[in-house]
Amino acid sequence: MTSLQPIREIDEARFFEIATSSHVTSRLPDWQMTMTYARRLAAHSRADFLSPADQQLLFGIYEDGELVGALSLGPDYRCDYRVAVGFFVGEAYTRRGSAGRAIDEAEKIAAAHGIDQLHALAEADNLPSVTRLQKSGFTLLGECFLRRDGEREKRRNLLFVKKICLTPENMVK
Repeated sequence: MTSLQPIREIDEARFFEIATSSHVTSRLPDWQMTMTYARRLAAHSRADFLSPADQQLLFGIYEDGELVGALSLGPDYRCDYRVAVGFFVGEAYTRRGSAGRAIDEAEKIAAAHGIDQLHALAEADNLPSVTRLQKSGFTLLGECFLRRDGEREKRRNLLFVKKICLTPENMVK
């Protein structure tokens, strides 16, 4: 069973291991992680939050109680501060549905806060992420090149969007 939950303190080292694995870093070339930063992110995930529309939320992706990856949900500067979802899973959990089930859970969280669409950004050559987003019902909105320190990056990124059906059952009362 897949669940999104705060990263447990006991899992901080595992989070760091997954986040710095070549499997993850090869797909996120600008990703820089130190153990100190991993601990800060994990502690941040345990804090109380208002809404994914207000701030970036970080969740551990757990499969039957084992941390297998992470998912962020909230305003993303790379998507003009629209609510976006980002995710990664350890290599042993690719192509097993963990990321897809985690995205489904993130959509429920977003819907519960009245968010009617999610965005996601993936590098064009990151085929596993592009495929996962498409399988999860995201459609391509366009291409973009991210800016870093005022310069245009050379890597092509794809911006995706997914409409979320808001129903009385999934709205926060």
